[in-house]
Amino acid sequence: MVLTKVLSISVGLSSSLKLENSDLKTALDAASCVENLIEQLRINNENEFMKLFETVKKTCEEIGISDFSLPRKINRQKPRNNVPAETVEQHFLRSIFIPFLDTFLLQLRERLTSHNTILKKFPV
Repeated sequence: MVLTKVLSISVGLSSSLKLENSDLKTALDAASCVENLIEQLRINNENEFMKLFETVKKTCEEIGISDFSLPRKINRQKPRNNVPAETVEQHFLRSIFIPFLDTFLLQLRERLTSHNTILKKFPV
C-alpha cells in the first residue's frame, strides 16, 4: 500500500521522462510537483499512514489475516529495525513509511531537482 500511494503520485513524472521529445524544464516542473506532494505526505505522515494502515487491515481481514503484533525486540543490536514503538501502527510508520518517503525524496532531489541550478544558467 505504501508503494501504491507513493508511486501513484510519481507515475506522471515517470511517463513524461520516458517521452522521446521531453525537455528539461518540463521534467523539472513535474519533478518539483511530485516533490511537493511527497513532502506533504511526509509532513502529514501519521494521518496518511493511518489511512493506509486501515486499508491494509481491511484487506487482510478479507483474506483471513487478523493478527497484527509487534515484532520482538532484540537486546543486542543486529541489522534489524529495532525502532521504539508502542503500537503496531507506530512500528510500521517508523520503520517503513517514513524511511521510504525520506529515501524517495532524497533520490528525487539528487536525480532531478538538483538540475534546477543548471537550468537557471540558460536564458529564457
